Parts: sequence; C-alpha cells; structure tokens
Amino acid sequence: MRNFFEKLKLTFGRTRRQRMTVCAVFVCAGVLLAAGVFAYFNSSDMVTNRLTAIHGHVAVREPLWDSEGQNMAKKSEPGMQIPKNPYGVNDGEVPLYIRLTMTIKLGAYNKQESYLEGNDSDNGDVGVPTAEKRLRSIVNAIWQVDDAGNKTPLIILDNPNADVKNWTISCNNPAFVCEPDNKSGKSDELLFYFYYTGGDDVMRIVEPECGTAELFQRVDIPIYKKDYLGVFDQKYYIILKAEGIPAESFDSAPTIARFKAENNESNE
Repeated sequence: MRNFFEKLKLTFGRTRRQRMTVCAVFVCAGVLLAAGVFAYFNSSDMVTNRLTAIHGHVAVREPLWDSEGQNMAKKSEPGMQIPKNPYGVNDGEVPLYIRLTMTIKLGAYNKQESYLEGNDSDNGDVGVPTAEKRLRSIVNAIWQVDDAGNKTPLIILDNPNADVKNWTISCNNPAFVCEPDNKSGKSDELLFYFYYTGGDDVMRIVEPECGTAELFQRVDIPIYKKDYLGVFDQKYYIILKAEGIPAESFDSAPTIARFKAENNESNE
C-alpha cells in the first residue's frame, strides 16, 4: 500500500499547480419579500484537489453569523444590522498563503415580490432599480466595524458607471490588498479578490490552525424605503471563497503577482 501512494505522488505531484490546495466555502445571502421579509443564507464545502487536501485545507469561517446573524436574517427587516464576519482559516497540516474572493450576485427580479412599479430614475423617486443600482446598494451595505462600534465601508466604488463589468474598487481593510477591477464579465455580478498581506504587496503566511483577519463584520439593511425596496426585498447572494497555496511552493514569501502566477492566472 505504501508503494502505491508513493507511485501516486510521483504521477500526480510534479507541478506546483497540482500541489495547490483549494477549498471553497460558499456563504450565500438571499432576501425576498413575501408576507414579510426573510433572508436565506446557505453554505457548503468543496475540495477541488483531493490528493493534496490530505495535507492542506483552507475554509471560510464566520462565528458571528453562526451565533447571531443566521437567526436575525430569518426575520430581516429595514434597519437591521446582521453580524457576518468571514475570514479564511488554515485547518490543514501545512502553512498556506491565502486569498479570499467575494462574489455579489443578483437573483432574478420578481415584481410580484416588490411594492415597486415603473423605472428607476435619477431624481430620488422610488422605482424599479437597475442592476447597477442594486449591486451598488448591496456593496454599500457591507461594513467593517471596530470594537468601539465605529464602522467603515469595506469597499469604495471608484468607477460605478452603468456598465458594471468596468467597475473598479478600493478596499479599506488594511489586512488585505484587493485587485481593483471587477473580475466578473456579467452585468448582474461582481467578483473581487482580496489577498491576505497585511497591507503591502507580499503575501502573509498562515500557519495551521490559524486564520486571516476578518474581511468585514456586518451587513446593514437600509432603513429608508427608497434604499430598501427593489433591492433588499429581492434575492441576492454574497458568496465568499477561500483559496490557499502551500508555503512550500515558494522559496520565500511571494508577491501577489507570484501567487497569481502559481495559480496559473494571467497578470493583467
């Protein structure tokens, strides 16, 4: 049996790409209006490299959501502050470099589940919002909150024009460096990468049983009708994924560019 596993290692473990450990935990948030407002959050695990997952494994954890947020979300209402504090955890056996991805995706708009009629307008009137406005509102609801209760938006939209595929951002979390451009090519979806570096261009190592900093702490549902209706009474999803590469794949702490190259990505 030992000889079998040694042959398996020689056959499948020759490249860094084959040694990369990726585990994704998807945390989805959906909100709809139907005889009241209810939020639905789900999660699942997926290991994409089962050979190396024996030694390295990364996951997303959010204890505030587990202890409070999921119960609050079942009766989500305007003005509610829902705890949600995702971070990456190295729950494997080898040191890793980790990045988090966040996808914000719109569900299909259902007019029967909303009080709104007509078209979105620029004069502040309540109307059926565009996909651009819905995405922008969800991004603006994601907050970092310190121990004193002071809050800062996780993301600043630098280019929120009508074509969401061209949106660019900056990240206010000093523990991460984000890629400034939206990686999704869809008009109803945003995809952003956050590299755990401590604020510079060099990846920070995460030892086994340790984690990254929290990416954010809370999702604040808007209070006012013009901000809530048409966005937070519709289905939407906030999907988080953690990806890790074993530290042994590098001779020293890699830059973000080297991390991406190891993952066989283009360095655009």
